[in-house]
This record gives sequence, structure tokens and C-alpha cells, in this order.
Amino acid sequence: LGTPPPPPNPMDLPPNIRRTMGAVHTGLLRGVWDEGQEGADEDILASDDVVKGVSASMGQTEGPVCLVTKEGDLQKVQKGDIVVTYSCSASFNVVIGLCSGICTDYGGMLSHAAIVAREYGIPAVVGSQHATKKFTDGDVVRIDSSTGKVTRVSRKA
Repeated sequence: LGTPPPPPNPMDLPPNIRRTMGAVHTGLLRGVWDEGQEGADEDILASDDVVKGVSASMGQTEGPVCLVTKEGDLQKVQKGDIVVTYSCSASFNVVIGLCSGICTDYGGMLSHAAIVAREYGIPAVVGSQHATKKFTDGDVVRIDSSTGKVTRVSRKA
């Protein structure tokens, strides 16, 4: 049959298809969300208080960060915390019911974090790439799934 054609350039696709490809291929197509606007995410990348990712489960919430970087950190999660982590696995299922929101560095619409957040009806932003570096335990953050942004409201005292 020959060599398959190359995939289309995402910027040549209609906006709705471009957003879908961005949600599914978060790590591969970084920059899709800005829909071709030069430098649209530069303010977010430069800010220590905001990360942007894919809205995996709709809603808005605000609460203290519980940074989970290893499985032992799951014991720190308290009711109302926003879990910030690299990615979720099945071991997170025991604490998801306590969370008021989830933010991950990696993942897309079909990641474990996204699916579980939708099942529990809690806001989630996945594929943020920098959340575990920007936020620390005790920071108060706001997840706004309508924009895909997680914003620090206040630093840990």
C-alpha cells in the first residue's frame, strides 16, 4: 500500500478538532490550546502562580494543595485538598473521595485522573506540565476547568 501520508498540521485543522487533538495528545502537541496565537501562553509559563492544562472534569473549586510525588504522600491527603501530582494511578482511588480537585503534570482526557474525576464529579486539570514545580503543600489554589487554569490564591503561611 505504500508509505502512509504524514499527519495533518494541527494548525490547519478546524478549532474544535484542534482542541480535541490537544486534549488527547497533551504532551505531543503542546501549544494547541492557544489556537495559533503567537506567545499566547508566555504569561502562564512566566508566572509562578498559574499553570494551564486540559480541562478533564468541569467545575471550579478552591482549596489547599496536597502535593503527592510518591505513593507514601497519599497519607497526607485531607478532606477538601486539591491533589497536585505527576499523574494518578489506581492507588489514588482510596483518597479521590476526599479531594475537592485534581491537577496533574501529565495526562489527557483518557488518563486515570481525568476519568476518576469525572466519575466523582470533581474539577480536574491534567497535562499542566509544571504544577508539581510551582505549587507546594499548603498553598491555596483555584481550579477553573472552564479555562484549564490552576491559579495560586495564596502561598503557604
